[in-house]
Amino acid sequence: PGNRADMIAGQTLMAAMLLVVFFAVLLTQSRGAILSLLLAATAVTWLKSGSPDLRLIRTARAATLLAALGLLAYLYYSPRWPRFKDQKIAQAAADRGAIYRSGLAMFKDFPMGVGLGSFQYVIPRYHRRISIAHNAWLELLLEAGPAGLALFIAGVFALTRRAWRSGKRCPSWELRCLG
Repeated sequence: PGNRADMIAGQTLMAAMLLVVFFAVLLTQSRGAILSLLLAATAVTWLKSGSPDLRLIRTARAATLLAALGLLAYLYYSPRWPRFKDQKIAQAAADRGAIYRSGLAMFKDFPMGVGLGSFQYVIPRYHRRISIAHNAWLELLLEAGPAGLALFIAGVFALTRRAWRSGKRCPSWELRCLG
């Protein structure tokens, strides 16, 4: 009995945390973040099959997939979310191309980087409508240079490796996910 109660409490806590994250991401109105979150939630539902009841697993998978598709349809057709319309996406793609071309020109002039936090001050020399890179990796490369980007990537790999190793020792799948 105590084990089942702990499992239900853990699942309730995880569901509450996921709802908070979901609504926080939704409030950002970031297309990439919302789509990534939907993809991750769907993948976790498909990969995590802790119940021996096959009907329950299939129902959970179908519900998650339908919820993700329903949310995408709502975001696309709702007048409250114009960022998900075709013309907005096409404009964003064109803007991204301009950002990458301007970033390449900036990198040619400053191959060692412009300094952390300086992107927004230097980029207007290359494109007057851009103030942020909309790409953390590109912005880090342009601000810290290749050495700074490589150091950051090494830190991410070291952290991931450490989390992976400590997660292997943890018996609970949910605790492994929390790190």
